[in-house]
Amino acid sequence: QNPENPEKTIKTGNPLPFPGPWPWYADPEAHLFAHTGPANQPPTQNYWLYPTYSAAYEQQTFFDAFSSPDLVTWTKHPTVLNITQIPWSTNRAAWAPSVARRPLKPSTPKKYEYEYYMYFSTGDGTGIGVARSTTNSPAGPFADALGRPLVNGTVMGAEAIDAQVFVDYPAPNQNSGDAEWDAEVQGGTPRVWLYFGGWGHAVVVEVDAESMTALKGQFVEITPPEYVEGPWVLKRKGVYYFMYSVGG
Repeated sequence: QNPENPEKTIKTGNPLPFPGPWPWYADPEAHLFAHTGPANQPPTQNYWLYPTYSAAYEQQTFFDAFSSPDLVTWTKHPTVLNITQIPWSTNRAAWAPSVARRPLKPSTPKKYEYEYYMYFSTGDGTGIGVARSTTNSPAGPFADALGRPLVNGTVMGAEAIDAQVFVDYPAPNQNSGDAEWDAEVQGGTPRVWLYFGGWGHAVVVEVDAESMTALKGQFVEITPPEYVEGPWVLKRKGVYYFMYSVGG
């Protein structure tokens, strides 16, 4: 919908008209983030895409991001994370980033001020890492937060790829992605879950909601029939939906 003329619909084609050059992107994760700008500028609300740059594994060493106010006009944010700067990575096969955020401390921050975290795989069985935005902006850049993988190697037969971070708000009718992380609005602190897994196995583990960089509890295998990879969870009107890839 055109924000200047709500009665008019703006349309764009597929694939999305990303600014060039036009490499191949895959595995996009989408968000609608309201956030403050530099120097405490008024908050803005944009759509954000975090895809995989799909190329030869040796060339997949970074993640780009894209933002848009209207899903028509897009801005490229190049190299929001560069895995060649992460010593424990293999410097190849950067896959499927997932971004989540938590309010800046103290626990009662100004609205729209957040810390942003990216969860990512580096392929070759190395594991899943977590990086934090150095600017408290969804545009990054992101830097490795731990100096080691958050999930190390293979877990319960699952290759540590295709991570999705799912923030589950306590409100029973909350939909995935609705509103802000606000204990007063949402009815309490959310729980955070990390879903991942290739090689025909899906696994979930809880993430510490206070730090966003530590795990809680045990890994649990949740592999459904014919599962291959790409787990994805969403919540609508209190019902949880689990989607995944099947086939060869």
